[in-house]
Parts: sequence; structure tokens; C-alpha cells
Amino acid sequence: MKPVRIPVTLKELLDIYKEEIASRDLLPLPKDFYVKVKSIMLSEQKKEKNNLSRRLKEEEIKVLKNVLEGLFLIRTIKIMEHLANNKEIDRKGLTIEEVELLDHIEALLGKIKGEPTRGTYKRVIKKDLVLFLKHYPSFVASDGNVYGPFLMNDLAYLPHTDSLFLQRKGIVTIIKESSV
Repeated sequence: MKPVRIPVTLKELLDIYKEEIASRDLLPLPKDFYVKVKSIMLSEQKKEKNNLSRRLKEEEIKVLKNVLEGLFLIRTIKIMEHLANNKEIDRKGLTIEEVELLDHIEALLGKIKGEPTRGTYKRVIKKDLVLFLKHYPSFVASDGNVYGPFLMNDLAYLPHTDSLFLQRKGIVTIIKESSV
């Protein structure tokens, strides 16, 4: 099965949605699929300058959000069906949010069956202290939170993944990497 790329347009997202509906199995998605789509929506919304274009883009984004929610719910149902039928779930094809959901469900099932739990499933996000070398707009980070906008010489704690990405682009320098 070909890897799914991050959709940039409503049509591309609808194609992924239709493909997911048509398939009995969970299609593999990139780990940061939902985060990246939200980030693209946020940046697209800011691009439009005139009022009519901005309103049209806002309506398109409303539809995108509904399709994204529908996709997540369809995939959640498939995850539940896999669990109910004792079918193996390939975690590599799940998004960050889906893995978190699966972890919580498995913990609850273990609790119901009286099995010892492995503790809480709260995800610890490593954050680095970074210095911005230039202006940078708001963005949705890998942890799902919005950061920014930033001015040159601003300091911020960002998720490690995002720090590395921005460093490769020459936008930040990492002052202190998280040890957590």
C-alpha cells in the first residue's frame, strides 16, 4: 500500500477520507498527520488578504475540519473493531492521537479485566529551549499546541521534534536540549 502524503487541498483530504471508508483495514497515516493538516489549515487561513477570499477560505476550512473529524472517527471505529475481534493493530500506521487513544482504551480494558496497569499513559513531550534567529509566524507544533508568532531573538520552549525541524531550516538555534 502506498504511503499517504499530507493533504494540502480539500480534494486531497477527501480522497484520503474516501480511501479510508472503502478499505476494511486502517490505512497507514504519518504519525503527525492531524497536526500537519491543522498547521496547513492555519497557514492557509492567514494567507488570504481580501474579505471575500478570506470568507471562502474560512468556509473551506470548516469543511476540512468536518472531514478531518470524520476521518478520525472512522479510524477510531476501525480501531475498536480490531480490538473487539482480537485483531492486531499496526501502531506504525497510526497517528500520535490514535496511539494515545489506543493506549487509553487498552489501559481501561486491562483495568476492567483486573490486570495490572503499566501506570498512566500521559505522554511526556521533550521540549528544548530555542533562540529564534528571525521572525517566524504562529504554527501548530507536533504536540498539537499553537506556538508563536516569534520575533528575532525570542526565546521559547518547543517540542524537540519541532526544534530540530526549525534548526535545520535555519530559523532557530537550540540553546538547551531537554533531558526528559
